[in-house]
Parts: sequence; C-alpha cells; structure tokens
Amino acid sequence: MPLKMSYSDTLVLVLDDGTIKKIGLIDYNFHKDFFTNSVRYIHFTGKIQIIQENFPSELKKIIEKKVDYVNDGAFSLIDDINLEINKYYIRLESKKCRIYDIYIENNGVDFIIPHVDASFSLY
Repeated sequence: MPLKMSYSDTLVLVLDDGTIKKIGLIDYNFHKDFFTNSVRYIHFTGKIQIIQENFPSELKKIIEKKVDYVNDGAFSLIDDINLEINKYYIRLESKKCRIYDIYIENNGVDFIIPHVDASFSLY
C-alpha cells in the first residue's frame, strides 16, 4: 500500500467538560519522523484556517509567544512553551488522535503525533 502524504481535517479542542470546539480547518502533509527518548514521532506541516470565534485567546497568546521565541532564536525556551501548549487537548477530528507541539504562524501550521497513537495511519 502506498504511503499517503497529504491530509485534510478539522482541528478540535476538547474542553475539560468534554465539549468539543472546532478551532481550525487544516490541510497537512507528512514531513518526517524522528525518535526522542525511544519514542517515534511523526511531524506534519501544512496550512490552517483558524476559526477565530472558537480559538481560545489564551492559547493564541501562548502560540504567538512560541512564534516570537522561534523567530528570535530562543530555542532553549521552546520545551517550556510546548508544555503550556500541550495542556490544551487538541486533536484531529476525523483521525481522533491528539496532536502536540502545535506551531501556527500566519496560516502555516506544524505539529507532531507520537507514533504510538494507533488511531493515526500514514496509509
């Protein structure tokens, strides 16, 4: 079976009470996979159309801070900001898998998924 490289989905935020909010429409592509601490991660990049009225302002501020860190070359601060971002339960609606370390700049997006999340298939 050939490897599927491009996907379209809705980005959703799952709130503490179980409510699901659609926060963006994304088209994304497989970028690469990599290993950290013996865990395989899949990295994706793409385009996002944010649904402004559903996107939490606090999450937006945290992501904007991450963009500033990246653009300023303050890479030693990225792990801490990712911890803040990852407190939000963000997932791909149709794949039903959680995404981590989301980065949004302009209409570009990238994120990772641990490969151990069996609900996501590259095929």
